Amino acid sequence: MTVPLVQSLIHYLKEESENYILLYGLAVIPPLSGCNPHVFNQLFDKLILTGYSDSSQFDAVIDLLQSSYSCLGITCQDIGSYGGSDVPECLHKKSKDMVGFISSTDVRQQAQIDRDMLQIQIFMEMESYGAAINHYKMGYNSLPSGANSFLSLQDLATSTNRAIVPSYSLYKDYFQKDDNYADTILMNAMTKSSSSIAPFENISFDQRLNIVQYCLPSMVILMSSLAALYSAASNCGKDKSAFGDLDEAVAYWAGSIEGNNIGGNMFGEGASFYAIAYDICDDFDICTQTKDSEVNVELVLLFGEAKKMLGRSSCDAFTLITKKIESFMQIPLIQGSIYFAREMEGLTAGDNDGVIGAGYILTNSILPQCKSVDEESARIIFDNLDVTPTGDHVKDGSKAVYDAFAECIAKMDGINCEDIGIISEYDFCSMSTPSLSSGYKFSTDLTQQLNIALDIRDMRFSMNVTTARDIYLNGRNSRYSSSSDLRTLSDFSVLGVEEGLLDEPFYNMYVFTMRDVPTIKGSDASEYMYADIIVNDVFDELEKSFGDFFDVNFAADTAVALNVWMHVVHKLYEAVYDCRSGEIVSNKEGNISIDEAVAYYVGMGQKQGDATSGSSLYNLAEKMSAYFGSNEVESDINRRIYALFNEIQGSYLLKNTCKDDKSSFRRLHLLVNKIVSLMTVPLVQSLIHNMYEVRENYVLMYALAVIPQIAGCDRYSFRNLFEELVLVGYSDSSKFEQVLILLQESYTCMGITCHDVGPYLDKIPECELPTLGAEVIVGYTVSADIREEAKLDRDILEIKMFMELESYGAALNHYMMGHNSVKDDIYRSLHDLATSPDLTLVPNFATYKKYFNDRNYADTIIQNVLRNSAPFDDASPDQRTETVIFTLQTMVLYMYSLRCLYKSLSICLDGEAVTHSELGKSFDEALAYWAGSMEGTLSGGDPYHDGVSLYALGYNVCDDFDTCNASGDAQVNDRLLAAFRKGKSALYENDCSSLEENISSISSLMQIVLIQLTLYYAVYNENILSSDSNGDTAAGSVVTMSILPELDAIDEGLSNMISENMRFPPKTDEYVSDGKEAIFNAIASIVDKSEYLDCKSIGKMSGIGGVCIPEEGNEVKISNDVPPNETSNIADGLYISSSNVDDRAAIAQDVKAISNALKSGNARLAKDIYEGGLNSNIYDAVGINTGEKRSLAGFSKEAQAKMNQESTFNIFRYALQDSYGNYMDEPAGKYADTFVNFAFSNTKPKALAADAMVALNLWMYISHVLYDTVTKCEASTNSSPMGVFSSSGALAQAIDEAAAFWIGDSQQTGDSRTGHLLYALTEKIGESFGQDTNGQVLVNTNILKLLNNAKSTVTFVNACGPRSNTHLVLRVIVDKIIIQMTIPLIQNLLYNLKVYDAGRVKLYALSVVPLIAGCNPSSYSYLKAILIDGEYHARDFSDVVKALQSSYSCLGLSCSEIGTYNGIACDDRNTAFVSMGGYLPTHNVMEHAKIDIDILQIQIFMKMRAYGAAKECYMYGRNSYRGDERRSLRDFSTSIYRQVIPQYKTYTQYYDDLDYAHTLILQAFEEEPPFSYISSDQKHEIVIKTLQHMVMGMYALRGLYDANNLCSMEDDSSNTKAEISWDEGAAFLIGSLAREDNKLGDGVLLYSFANEMCPFFDTCTKWRSGVSRVSKELVTLLYAGQAELESRNCQALVKTTNEINSLLYVPLFQGALYYSSMNQDLAAGSPEGTRAAAFIFSRAILPVINVADRTSASVIDVNLDFDSNYKPIPDGLEAVFGAFETAVQNMDGVDCTDIGSFGTMNACQGGSGSESKGKRSGARFIGLSHCMLFVTLILFHLVW
Repeated sequence: MTVPLVQSLIHYLKEESENYILLYGLAVIPPLSGCNPHVFNQLFDKLILTGYSDSSQFDAVIDLLQSSYSCLGITCQDIGSYGGSDVPECLHKKSKDMVGFISSTDVRQQAQIDRDMLQIQIFMEMESYGAAINHYKMGYNSLPSGANSFLSLQDLATSTNRAIVPSYSLYKDYFQKDDNYADTILMNAMTKSSSSIAPFENISFDQRLNIVQYCLPSMVILMSSLAALYSAASNCGKDKSAFGDLDEAVAYWAGSIEGNNIGGNMFGEGASFYAIAYDICDDFDICTQTKDSEVNVELVLLFGEAKKMLGRSSCDAFTLITKKIESFMQIPLIQGSIYFAREMEGLTAGDNDGVIGAGYILTNSILPQCKSVDEESARIIFDNLDVTPTGDHVKDGSKAVYDAFAECIAKMDGINCEDIGIISEYDFCSMSTPSLSSGYKFSTDLTQQLNIALDIRDMRFSMNVTTARDIYLNGRNSRYSSSSDLRTLSDFSVLGVEEGLLDEPFYNMYVFTMRDVPTIKGSDASEYMYADIIVNDVFDELEKSFGDFFDVNFAADTAVALNVWMHVVHKLYEAVYDCRSGEIVSNKEGNISIDEAVAYYVGMGQKQGDATSGSSLYNLAEKMSAYFGSNEVESDINRRIYALFNEIQGSYLLKNTCKDDKSSFRRLHLLVNKIVSLMTVPLVQSLIHNMYEVRENYVLMYALAVIPQIAGCDRYSFRNLFEELVLVGYSDSSKFEQVLILLQESYTCMGITCHDVGPYLDKIPECELPTLGAEVIVGYTVSADIREEAKLDRDILEIKMFMELESYGAALNHYMMGHNSVKDDIYRSLHDLATSPDLTLVPNFATYKKYFNDRNYADTIIQNVLRNSAPFDDASPDQRTETVIFTLQTMVLYMYSLRCLYKSLSICLDGEAVTHSELGKSFDEALAYWAGSMEGTLSGGDPYHDGVSLYALGYNVCDDFDTCNASGDAQVNDRLLAAFRKGKSALYENDCSSLEENISSISSLMQIVLIQLTLYYAVYNENILSSDSNGDTAAGSVVTMSILPELDAIDEGLSNMISENMRFPPKTDEYVSDGKEAIFNAIASIVDKSEYLDCKSIGKMSGIGGVCIPEEGNEVKISNDVPPNETSNIADGLYISSSNVDDRAAIAQDVKAISNALKSGNARLAKDIYEGGLNSNIYDAVGINTGEKRSLAGFSKEAQAKMNQESTFNIFRYALQDSYGNYMDEPAGKYADTFVNFAFSNTKPKALAADAMVALNLWMYISHVLYDTVTKCEASTNSSPMGVFSSSGALAQAIDEAAAFWIGDSQQTGDSRTGHLLYALTEKIGESFGQDTNGQVLVNTNILKLLNNAKSTVTFVNACGPRSNTHLVLRVIVDKIIIQMTIPLIQNLLYNLKVYDAGRVKLYALSVVPLIAGCNPSSYSYLKAILIDGEYHARDFSDVVKALQSSYSCLGLSCSEIGTYNGIACDDRNTAFVSMGGYLPTHNVMEHAKIDIDILQIQIFMKMRAYGAAKECYMYGRNSYRGDERRSLRDFSTSIYRQVIPQYKTYTQYYDDLDYAHTLILQAFEEEPPFSYISSDQKHEIVIKTLQHMVMGMYALRGLYDANNLCSMEDDSSNTKAEISWDEGAAFLIGSLAREDNKLGDGVLLYSFANEMCPFFDTCTKWRSGVSRVSKELVTLLYAGQAELESRNCQALVKTTNEINSLLYVPLFQGALYYSSMNQDLAAGSPEGTRAAAFIFSRAILPVINVADRTSASVIDVNLDFDSNYKPIPDGLEAVFGAFETAVQNMDGVDCTDIGSFGTMNACQGGSGSESKGKRSGARFIGLSHCMLFVTLILFHLVW
């Protein structure tokens, strides 16, 4: 009915009939007031109030009118056009968007519910209560799709869907269990006063109006929007209804009046919930520039983020966003309540102002939430804003209401006080402290410190990564009291260094560990900011994954576990250090450190025992307690932590304890560490929880938060946990139990117990750790609990860590204060031991005191180092470290152990009656200090040699002096344990005399180790310059000083000489200036004079000797024994040689010495040993020592001379050289030596150079030894019977030499911890790859077996005699050995790629990737670019592994041989049937196809001018096998089976040579006529092109024609053989390297050459770039033949084979023509390779051209002949092309159009090709059945 009224209005507007315009304006405009107020106001003003008299406004009025059609319920089509084009029919966009939110479904009808609200408001203003109620009950504007009736506001107010909202129950309870509380309020308010019930019976009209106006959006719409949201969460991932639910939530919240655009209705005329925030933002100063509320902007973004999460089915993330939206929707309710509280202040009871109604309803919209967290605050708010108060409105003042709301805000999850804004200068971030019943009271206002938890909270609820990162980096809620700057979570990591963290133990433990975390290693930032690096890395990764909201929570968790945790620890240690200085004082912000620690730990908003409130560490403990035990009121961990906080406050803050008791800080230190241990428990629990849930990222994060603490006390568990959880990554639940056990075994190390951690749900019971540590140490049974004493070695290890970081303050604190060993409720410190007054109990202490003229000599040394005093003020970091650590070990522990022993002697002599435990306490303590805790309980100590005690020094040095027992422990340690047991027995028997003797014996045995160390460093420090920073120089000085007082007492003169040579810093230019022999002789003389030192116990150093003086002289003779002429028993029988190769095996000692030198920082010594050798003597043929040393450097430096004709070496050289033949600016032949020298300068990892010389130098040298054996065997075979190489003994010795270099001495079978060469490397990495099945990894088993096979092969009678084939057998064995030797290198590369060890990635890439150049060029190029030339990044891992694995087959390996490591998947089961250039064979012919790898490698050898290697590869083959038989290209070129090919006879007759191609190749190798004067390029082209185009093409046709012959046979086996022959022919045409798209261009056979030529002849296919028509046609024909064989259509097969035969001439023609064009301008005698290439191509095609046209053949022969005396192409290029054109026209089956055109010339006469005699028929499949044709076509297209 409205349509004609609107049409009339438009008509009269056009006619300018003012009265009619007024009439129809009044008829049309009024309804607009209830749905589009802005348009209503504009039209009402223009048409009614002002009157329409200006036709210039026509268009504007029409636009306004048309924009309101929807509001009127009509459409543009309903109205139509007026007067044709006068007013055309409007075209309104039907946008579904709402305030910038892009809707997935059409919910415009739901959005129009706001029109009902606006219209109800109008009716209320008109006091038309009945109309208002009808509108409320029946609805008027919202008609959802498919609905039969309007959606009404009452429908929403009473909907049962609201129950899905978690907070709905709060509202229901608040309103007296009224399910329909909003409906009750509205019906009461819309009823006339006389009929209203309490509390509205006496309210005013304005109050009633505002109650209705605000109740509809704040109660009805809010809950409806949330119900839709939670419904979407419920349907997430199930069906698309979730998107509709989300859209509906936005529709209710925003409404229709706000419009489509961001910012809503610019005129502020909305009526829905959106409008509340819009209206109030200005009063709180949170409006945007467009005047919209920041809250609305945030909500639009959150809704958008929620939609993304639905799209990804990230349902957890969607639920979190839903909660955040709910929290944000509460902000306008709070703001509105606060605003109206201000407006109501001063109004008296009974006042009629409408603000009272508004304040009342908004308050009651938020009070249920407030009451749930703070009932008292809720009561205050209600009492002050009640609609009918008992007194005046806001009787307590607006400030009281503000304060009450501030309390609520602080405790309500998800609400940020800053989002509320500021009103009347009131800051709602001024909140009270958390309500905890712990009794802890802050000394000052710590609101700002507490507020940092709100940053964590806001990070969790951020809508995207950008916002969360901004909060983390720039802060939001916490300010520094000393400035207005925001405190940030990032500050805790970045600025912490400036606040003294460098002197704190835990921080340094974490920094030390974090250096090896891939993320931190790859960062430009310092490891000292590890937490910040990790958190930012989390953000970076999240941004890559599109900012998943759920993962933003992960970033917040990371900040808590790393940044906040360490900052709390920092504050605790600040208090300890303050107390040590005499008083706990306020810091620069005026606060007490302990208070700040508590504030950061608990955080703002935390309720006692509540896992749902708060965001900091307290909250984490509460959350974890739900998984790990009961949580009644408060978690046990939080309860105990707060008990300790209170104890510290009561004992230290409230008293002057620190001032009154100068040692009280030591007790505080212990309490603080107890807190730290308890704070670690939730981190451990979180780690276990996430391991169980297999949440890889969380496992990594919590592992980084936990395991650094283990690094200082349990190195074995630390290494394994670090590898499994950090380097490799925890993604496999099968490792859960293994990792959990490692973690549980480390509890004691972290100062926690199984009970502290508790059981995990009902899944994992509480652990039970053994208590053997209290009873046994290194196999010695103790009578007293000395575990605490033993833990002092942990202090040493941690001090060493701090020293390596150059954190000398932390090291000094650790030394002075202790950290691990508790005695009488304080820490026992190493300083206590060094300065103990009881040291006087030791008889020889007086000797030391006198010698050093200092009672506290050890303490003086240590403090001078740590305080940077002389003589250590110029010492290097390594020298400082070694000085402190060796002083602690060899002086402090040594002397204090003796002190304990003599204390027990004193007790014995006193004769007091005490228990056995008390009697043996001091004696056992001596053992505890000597052995330490890390050696464990078993005899032999820690099998991983992680100890740092005196015991550890014994086994560290025994190998160098050949004084280790069978298990690898020091013999002196065995003797010491025996002496301890014997002394203990004497003590119990009260045999004090025997006890004293045993103590004296113990002292002497301990001195053995000190003497060994002195001798050791005399050797390794010899000739080191005084300016060198090597740490060994300081270590040598300290160990010498530790024994010098004893030596001085025997011979002062010799003692002084030793001191002068070993002192640090030296007085001369060099250390050990008199030489190591002088030190050995001096000590030998002193030991000889000593009554208690045994020279034999000291042992001998390899290559040097010992300190026992021979009877015939008084000097030590340096050992120079000649090895006897007998067999070697390498590594205790691991390999029995037939000759003496002990000198070769001794190279392992060089590697060991180099490794030790590198680990101690002595790179110069390491390099000297590497360059000059040390232990591997060189003997002449009769066993006389030549005086020279075999060196690891020599293996590489001499490689070019020794290996220049060897295949493997030349592949490496080729792969690594640049255009100048260099690698890293040195000759590529020295690549190994070059890299080792590079590694010497690379300090991370320290042992990289030692690893490199094994994996590079030694590996290649073993390869050389083996290949040299083959060469000598072959030479012997080809020489006379008396030839020089005929000795089988010499050949066997070479095999033994290879074994010696592989195994080395000191190796035990299957032991990865002994030995130093490739056998040990293989054992270690093989164990990681699951290949240690029978006590030895499979690779070593295979290699030893193959070595023995090789030796057996050369040792039987006349093995390498004339006409013997031994060298062929030996060659195959050697190649198999090399393949096996490659496996550990690949495994190490994979391992280091996974753990992101950049140095070792580079090393093992260098050892593996060059090999791939010889069989998979494209993968080689990619891997080289990433791993050798570039820098590997973790993001490349998957692609790199894929490229590496793609090369296994061509290297002769399989996935199973490599094994698996931590989820690196590999499957090569289907590689045998991969497509070859698009052709998929029926049978496995990949081994046949690999013959192309031989050609590729010959090509490499020819380029490297390694003609010997090239010829060997040609003659004997390398890569292709037929069964167990290796096949060679020589076999192909001389095969008699080629006779099956029709044109073979044509070729043999033309050349008068059955083996014409073989003859050409040998002539080229031997440079015989016609190749007597060929250049290297020409030699290369002749050999390679002959192989490619004369040998392979012909042999491939042999396979195809064989298939033809077999096809006609009737039996099934013949057909199978035919199929195999056909596939073999395909393999020889295409090869293993060809790719169907030709993008990688690796192929070297005819298929690939055709692709290479097609761009020059315009014969590439248009549908696949880089593939020629010939190649495509070839594959089509091969498939045709495959199908014809399957259907036994032999006639068709003959036709197909002949077509292939003809097709193969095409690339030969192209090659001849192409190279002819290249040669036309060359002079006679030109060395260019193109001349040779043209010659070979012509020879490959001339025999058949000669048959077709002798004249053309003659022209081609003359012009492409290889005669250096004549200019090539003498008749010109046109003559050559003409000859080819003529020939083609006369050849059957050759299509000139396939050859194509080259420039302006082509192979078709006249250029058109229309007269081609050889043009092939398109009916290629005429012989196929329709079915087979169909199948073949489908298969072809699928493969392509």
